[in-house]
Amino acid sequence: MKYSEIYLEDNYLKENFSEYLKKENLDSILKLKKENAKILDYPSIERFSKPIEEIPNIKTSLFDYSSSKSIIIGDRKEISFEDYKKIINGLKALIPWRIGPFEYFGVFIDSEWNSFIKYSIIKDYLDVKDKIVGDIGTNNGYFMFKLLNHNPSFIIGFDVLDRYFFYYYLNKKFIKLNNIKFELISVDNIDLFENFFDYLLFMGVLYHRRNPVDTVVKINKALKKGGRVLVESMVIDEYEESVFLFPESRFMKAINVWFIPSKKALINIFERNGFKLEEIIGVFPHSVNEQRNTPWVNTQSLRDFINPKDPTKTIEGYPLPKRMYALFRKKK
Repeated sequence: MKYSEIYLEDNYLKENFSEYLKKENLDSILKLKKENAKILDYPSIERFSKPIEEIPNIKTSLFDYSSSKSIIIGDRKEISFEDYKKIINGLKALIPWRIGPFEYFGVFIDSEWNSFIKYSIIKDYLDVKDKIVGDIGTNNGYFMFKLLNHNPSFIIGFDVLDRYFFYYYLNKKFIKLNNIKFELISVDNIDLFENFFDYLLFMGVLYHRRNPVDTVVKINKALKKGGRVLVESMVIDEYEESVFLFPESRFMKAINVWFIPSKKALINIFERNGFKLEEIIGVFPHSVNEQRNTPWVNTQSLRDFINPKDPTKTIEGYPLPKRMYALFRKKK
């Protein structure tokens, strides 16, 4: 079976949520899924698919998302040494592991981001019991698993690269994911889920968007009336005014960072587009304890992006950003 067919065979939207979505929107989502699924049949996916297919389908009863910083799946005692080696090879195929940590059958993955720090900041604001939640930019799904601590009814994670499908595919080899789904859909199309979500996570994405206003409008449309979005973004807190820093070319060596808002600008962009600020959760330093190089990352990390002559500046000479967390509610 092709991976596009594996992705498309789960017809949960039609089976479970057809009454929640307008027919024309559901048709458009299913059409978009079919189009986006084509990337899963490109020859380039063998980099991920081949080592993961060599991992046997080992179902485990050990799935722990609450007692540790890590998402723990499986116990080393459950598998043979041969299967252990296959699992390590499959996990290495997915390097770089950006968010985590994870632990699979005794293999600890120390991801680039120590994402438990972020989870510790937001966990008291995750009022998602019995609610439909979306995780925009879900990556390998770490926060979807942590959301299970708060008893949502259903979670959908969105990301657009083929590699992120394979994290999800890997996890399905080991555990049942009945109320967690992954979609190869961008935030550009999140508005097709019109009035669908009670709560959205939108973390580390806004400054990568060429048109942030259009993105915020689409997020608003995807939420039910009174729905909430938890936003996390880089901010330049040196400016009191509502301004954006627009890098000349790169920012912290990244070519896909288009702007960094001040704190006030971040609030204004949401409040002018259908939201009301409920709470500023906090503004925190961008820390090398939270983002750093590990054996599970094959790229540079935060320490490489800071100016060695002035640690308050980026390598390009811009002010080093902080990270702001805020909770917004849809007005109507």
